[in-house]
Amino acid sequence: KFLIVQTLDANLKPKGKPQVALDAVGAGAGELVFWCRGKEASQELIINELWKGESQAAIKHLETLEAKNVIKRDELKGYLEKNKDYIINYEKRKEAKKVIGSGRMEKQNDVLVAQRQKRKGMSWSKNGSRNLAIVTAHLNQGTNYLQ
Repeated sequence: KFLIVQTLDANLKPKGKPQVALDAVGAGAGELVFWCRGKEASQELIINELWKGESQAAIKHLETLEAKNVIKRDELKGYLEKNKDYIINYEKRKEAKKVIGSGRMEKQNDVLVAQRQKRKGMSWSKNGSRNLAIVTAHLNQGTNYLQ
């Protein structure tokens, strides 16, 4: 939806002329909002679409952007196209009060596997890493490393 926004000064008094803005966050009448324009506005819109798991909409917006680094933009677009079925809808996860983030899993990997693999002179294949993770997790079953 579109909103009419009014820039305010430090004392919350109107400054300049009202402007029309695209609402990407669901603001309501009378709410104070931060707004941006140009590239930053497009980025915010894409981030909000990805937060909602709307990868196809984000891809369409990427296609309309004039980027300084076209290669990086196209890499991001390719990544989203390849993984569109796996992009998580974080908005629904939040509503369902589910955990958002991978911190616990990353810590477990660091404690169980990564420390062993970082020793000097060691080289690991994908299969070897996977097997190490399985064996180490089995040996440490029930151990809580997050305390």
